Amino acid sequence: NLSNKQHRAMTSTPPSLPHKCLHGHASVLSVAVTPDAHHIVSGNADRTVRVWSLMSGEEVRRLEGHTNKVQCVTITPDGQHIVSSGWDKTVRVWSLASGDEMRLSEGHSVWVAVTPDSQHIVSGNMNRTLCVWSLVSGEEVQRFVRDVPIYAIAVSPDGQHVVSGVADRTVRVWSMASGREVRCMRGHTGAVCCVAVTPDGLFIVSGSGDGTLRVWSVLSG
Repeated sequence: NLSNKQHRAMTSTPPSLPHKCLHGHASVLSVAVTPDAHHIVSGNADRTVRVWSLMSGEEVRRLEGHTNKVQCVTITPDGQHIVSSGWDKTVRVWSLASGDEMRLSEGHSVWVAVTPDSQHIVSGNMNRTLCVWSLVSGEEVQRFVRDVPIYAIAVSPDGQHVVSGVADRTVRVWSMASGREVRCMRGHTGAVCCVAVTPDGLFIVSGSGDGTLRVWSVLSG
């Protein structure tokens, strides 16, 4: 049971009040947190990727190179690299430690995810294409053409599957090795704009323009 003192401490600050407010952005389109919880990375409409100290809220580094809005940022699970993608149809790989641009791949779209082994990037776009790229070389490894525009992607914790949210209001699961569709989940009444997989790999969470979040069983759909 909570003591009266503990209860007052938990309820004294309005829940809507942010712990920190990081200023200096234009419009923030994507955020990610480093595995060690020391830094926040943001992708912005002003074409920059920014690295912030989570403790102080200060901007640590500003990464410039994109020529249009940065729609998506993610961090490799090993904490070594930032991967960003944007409306300039490029995917860029940056060193988290130095801020140097390590790789530039063109012809991508605006959504990216990284495999759990930090070796590959998966990109999806509204041109109905899923691509798998080597993070080390920047070369395209696989390309799968789908039948609907892709609005969001995630990779399963075991690296075996790609989950996509698509324009036809479905959530689809694809084999990373073959590109074959494994499962199609129906229920949303609007385009599926974001997807995530639980760390144990058992559930998929999807968000849609219909105003709902849905939780799906990976095994049964």
